[in-house]
Amino acid sequence: QNTGIDVNVSGRLINGRVTWDAGISLGKYNNKVTAVPETVYTEYAGATYITQNGQAANAFYGYKFDGVYSTEAETASAGLGSLGFAGNKIPFTAGDAKFVDKNGDKIIDDQDRFILGSPNPELFGGMNHTVAYKKWRLSALFTFNSGNEVYNYTRGQLESGKNFYNQTDLMLNRWRAEG
Repeated sequence: QNTGIDVNVSGRLINGRVTWDAGISLGKYNNKVTAVPETVYTEYAGATYITQNGQAANAFYGYKFDGVYSTEAETASAGLGSLGFAGNKIPFTAGDAKFVDKNGDKIIDDQDRFILGSPNPELFGGMNHTVAYKKWRLSALFTFNSGNEVYNYTRGQLESGKNFYNQTDLMLNRWRAEG
């Protein structure tokens, strides 16, 4: 269910040897899934999206990052881990990412994922201008949106430390060893 409003205004500001046409548009809408038989998970470009009743369509879904374990003592006191293929608990070690244990079972798994945000903008719009003189025409279009989250695939690749691509300078400040 989408509800909202769009407002557009356009006109000719100068009408002579030189003409100048301008327009502006502004829109606001809310998106909500009202009837889907089951929750739908979609994987695309390294991100997970969730569509479920009562939420915005295609919301970002994943783990809440809570820092990095800096020492083995810190990981031992947290007592968190993940499950291996055989179902055994593999404890986190120093240098591993910390994630929020949503259900409190000391295992980070699919049950610990959260809705992280919506890719659907709350407000969007644009402005266009066209200036003409004889056979010459210059046009410009400016657009914006706000109130939405954006998945940064490029950053995910350039700061993962897990592939052969060049990495950003931020990787120089990564965890390397205790202390």
